Amino acid sequence: ALQETKTLLEEQLADARARCSSLRELEKDNLLLRQRLMDVEMERDTERQRVDELLEMNMSLEADLMHRRTSSGSVAAQIVSIHERFLQSELDSDEELREMIDQKPLSVEVGEASTLRLLGAEQENAELRRRLEELQTQQEADSPDLKDELAGLELERQSTLREFQNLKNENATLKQNLEELLRKLQHLEVERKEGGVGKLVREEEEEKVVRGVQGSVTCR
Repeated sequence: ALQETKTLLEEQLADARARCSSLRELEKDNLLLRQRLMDVEMERDTERQRVDELLEMNMSLEADLMHRRTSSGSVAAQIVSIHERFLQSELDSDEELREMIDQKPLSVEVGEASTLRLLGAEQENAELRRRLEELQTQQEADSPDLKDELAGLELERQSTLREFQNLKNENATLKQNLEELLRKLQHLEVERKEGGVGKLVREEEEEKVVRGVQGSVTCR
């Protein structure tokens, strides 16, 4: 009977040692998973910061692109402004002619009015032609650079959007990994708690068996 009890105790002790070793491995894995969890959270925060920076850059590029497109239309606006000034000058000349007609003889007034109007029209026409030539020259000089710059900005914006989408995909993958790590941690916590409770129960049983063996030996 003592030999059987000894064998039983040795088996229980070996089993307890194996479970203790397994418990230590679980605790080690638990620590590694916690460290990995912290690393994943740091990576997620970094990716989130990069996404925010890319969003700000994208908004800035879109604003710059809109400004460039608006400024390219300013040439036509300048031409319209010159034409409006020319029309206003014509109206002002008509007003001056009316005032002169009220003060001078008809023949003199007609001659002076025709001369003044002709000179005014020639001056305005020359100014308009000069300004148009300047604007055309400026537009021809600026247009290739402006188009190239707009094309570059558009390419950069598209690249930013693609990078932003890639970051969103990476963020989703990191989120999945984080959830998987959390599930593993919870599973390890449950196993560790169950292992601790089982260890206490086994120790109590072993102590009872040892006491019973010692009692039987004493009685003999």
